Amino acid sequence: MLVADDPDDHHVIAEAITKISENVVLLIVVDRDKAGKLLTSGVHVPDFLIVDLSMDGVDANEFLDSVRASLPRVPILTYGEPSEYADIINRQSLMFFAKEYEFSKLQSVLRDFIEYRLN
Repeated sequence: MLVADDPDDHHVIAEAITKISENVVLLIVVDRDKAGKLLTSGVHVPDFLIVDLSMDGVDANEFLDSVRASLPRVPILTYGEPSEYADIINRQSLMFFAKEYEFSKLQSVLRDFIEYRLN
């Protein structure tokens, strides 16, 4: 599941994941509140979660803590500005990549994250 409100991110991340694995289905949720409700309800349990830290609205710490409390085994990859990642209080078990990325670097990060988590 990708939680991001930027259509460019949706496209680039979806394209990178498609090149990595044809077996992965990416669910994109553009609203962090809706994503939080979906994830904490237990109705949908993703294999992994990718979260844009630069989304407006809900506090990233609150969102991540809520998801971790409901789905402690779901691996989380975050991305955004390094300063946004530095603001995360509990970085335990989080992976991060900077939002200013080259496509090949994004593919590499996603490949490592997805293959490690799904194997």
